[in-house]
Amino acid sequence: MVRRAVIAAVLLAAPVARAGAVRHVPVAEAEAGRALTVPARVERGTESTVTLYFRAIGGVWRTAEFQRQGDEWVAIIPASQMLAPGVDYYIVAAGPDGHPEPAFASEAMPHRIVVRKSAGDVRKENELVRAERRRSRFATSGEWVDFGSRTYEKDGMSREMADHYYRIDGSYTYLLLAYPLKAFRIGGFRILGTSPQVTRDDGAQCPGSLQDCDVEAGFKVGGYAELRFAIEEGVEIDTRGAFMATKEGFNVGGRGELRFGVEDGSHVAMGAELLADVGSSAFFRLGWDTVPELPMTATVEVLDYPADVRAAGVRLVYGVAHPFPNGLRLGARVSYQARDELVGGAGGGLSASMDF
Repeated sequence: MVRRAVIAAVLLAAPVARAGAVRHVPVAEAEAGRALTVPARVERGTESTVTLYFRAIGGVWRTAEFQRQGDEWVAIIPASQMLAPGVDYYIVAAGPDGHPEPAFASEAMPHRIVVRKSAGDVRKENELVRAERRRSRFATSGEWVDFGSRTYEKDGMSREMADHYYRIDGSYTYLLLAYPLKAFRIGGFRILGTSPQVTRDDGAQCPGSLQDCDVEAGFKVGGYAELRFAIEEGVEIDTRGAFMATKEGFNVGGRGELRFGVEDGSHVAMGAELLADVGSSAFFRLGWDTVPELPMTATVEVLDYPADVRAAGVRLVYGVAHPFPNGLRLGARVSYQARDELVGGAGGGLSASMDF
């Protein structure tokens, strides 16, 4: 009897867990743009209501009710509210009587989570700063390429024939910054010139007379779509699909470029372009911006434009540009090109773009 009385006294003296009592380990930091699960242990949680109050720094208070999840109770802060540099929160619990009491921190002294930007957000911010918050660009360029004139002989006759072409490009680019897809570009272009119908300098190769040996080469209308992929910061790949209306009919082409660095600044790039019935090219380009406001490029290009029957030639191209504060950028190029060591020619071009 005495033993039973002692046990009963001990049980009556033992504290009973209060409904809604909360044990919570504070969240120290989290990543921006990702929903955050805030866990807690709630005594007799089914008899109480536990509410999480949260806000981005400087924002308005919002609420999320704790729900049972296994042995714990959790509340979710949605991804849209997980903003750098931080999120404040506190917890309120209401027992069976419905009276709310602070369970962790308070509105006057909330707990602050340090919210750090994700790697993708940091890359995006860096790119927007570099672009001065301008995500669109209209660009146009024109270039004259002259391989020089050459004298051809056939059937006792001789004739000097030109070997040159011009190229015009126009495009629109938009920075998506949805990594790894960085940007897309659409545009139109024209390559048109005069070219002998021989591989090199042998007039006997002309399919007809010398008077008919040189023809208009290239195309008047072409278009393309291009995607730019940023593999990681400072490493980018451009991929382009093109279509052209040539003399032979509707044809297609493509272009690719691998680039290390910043396109409008210091970089190293290499790539190739193939246009059916027109020819192909491969290039290596070095860019530098050591002179303030005057980024420069030097390019070596091997190509057989404007007609794929021609022998490949080599071009050396120097370019310089000047960006203006309003987003306008003007550039100029000079070049020298030759198909062999005997005959060559000079070329040049202008470019303009507007960022907004």
